[in-house]
Amino acid sequence: IVVTHEIGFAKRVGTRLLFMDQGGIAEDGHPVDLIDRPPTPRLKEFLKHVS
Repeated sequence: IVVTHEIGFAKRVGTRLLFMDQGGIAEDGHPVDLIDRPPTPRLKEFLKHVS
């Protein structure tokens, strides 16, 4: 388990990504899928601020 806000690192080395929001798991999937095609507006907004 690695906790990071380094999106490029997570995309390169991760096999599963969990996006947490307000203390719960909001998204769960492969890093490439979630980062390249965020399924929700909340994840998309988050990625704009950390990428």
